[in-house]
Amino acid sequence: MWDSQGKATIPVSCPKCGAIISVFRGENVKIEAQVIGQSASEVAEVVSHILQNDKREMSNKNTVSLLGQQTNMNKPKIFISYSNRDKDFVRGLVSRLERDSIETWFDEVEIKIGESIHQKINEGLKQSDFFAIVLSKASVESRWVQEELSSASSMEKYSKSGIFVLPILMEKCEVPPLLLDRRYANFKDDYDAAYSELVDAIYYHFKDKHPETDVAMIAPPTIDTSFRHEAKMHPEKLYEISPRQFEELVASIFVNHFGYKTELTPMTRDGGYDIILFRDRAPGLSPEKTIVQCKRYRAPIGVSIVRELAGTLTKAGVHSGILVTTSSFTQAAKEEAKGQRIDLIDGVTLSKWLETTSTVQKASSEKPKNDQNEKNS
Repeated sequence: MWDSQGKATIPVSCPKCGAIISVFRGENVKIEAQVIGQSASEVAEVVSHILQNDKREMSNKNTVSLLGQQTNMNKPKIFISYSNRDKDFVRGLVSRLERDSIETWFDEVEIKIGESIHQKINEGLKQSDFFAIVLSKASVESRWVQEELSSASSMEKYSKSGIFVLPILMEKCEVPPLLLDRRYANFKDDYDAAYSELVDAIYYHFKDKHPETDVAMIAPPTIDTSFRHEAKMHPEKLYEISPRQFEELVASIFVNHFGYKTELTPMTRDGGYDIILFRDRAPGLSPEKTIVQCKRYRAPIGVSIVRELAGTLTKAGVHSGILVTTSSFTQAAKEEAKGQRIDLIDGVTLSKWLETTSTVQKASSEKPKNDQNEKNS
């Protein structure tokens, strides 16, 4: 979700009652309390308790507002196994996963002084849906990491509830034998692409394990024009938001600049696309439909991704597709797209869209004021 400054949310669990809220970080802090069956006063008490116990830094000038909402929460939980030497990498990863509504078991937070390390690790493994092992030169030599991997592998193989193992390659190293036949998320070569694939895998397997989970299509939120302008002036800002927020931003451009009706696909994205565009045709005819895939990459997009989207068009029975990226496309990818009814939008074009959309919205917001002045004159 987004606040008025285009900032991401951080899910926080109340240590008193277990309620979940989302803390919006920006110049102002807004808290959306997602508490089942709570009155307004009870929600306020929950938020107050969380603010007193939350160790995240909050500026004294920040303001807080409450929006009560009755929500059933069912989020994936991932156990992070790593070497202490890689803690900076892991802290950044945990922060991004939490912004994408993925709970993490992170020993730095979960294990308190005096508690049994073995007991807390076993409890964490039992409570988690996924076991992510950060592969590095240090972790493959760590006795703790290898013991955690062995336990998780046994649980995955023999336990009905199970835990799904997700290898994360942080740097070149010797992969443990237990993981040799598994595909890993390659954070070494392209952090953003690997993170996007990791989130896709988490939600895909979580949905498979919990089919009752509600993953209905959702409408894109309104993205503040100030963030669009900031992203136009400083393209690196696009890499500071999560993959999901990038999709929301692209969807909002299609709504505000091109007049489409849009829907975002579930975060599982097992359909092979992220956004559906609708445009009305003649009365009595079904709306024209286009699917959009978003790739917030730094490296150029190759021909394989274009071919994957082409296959998705056929499977979904849709006439056309659009591939949007923050980077560029290889010449082979461009040639492939020509015969596949696929439009390619690179980082340069996206930047122009951001600028145009901001200008159009600014003019639109000023128009009522001018009309009112003419009326009063």
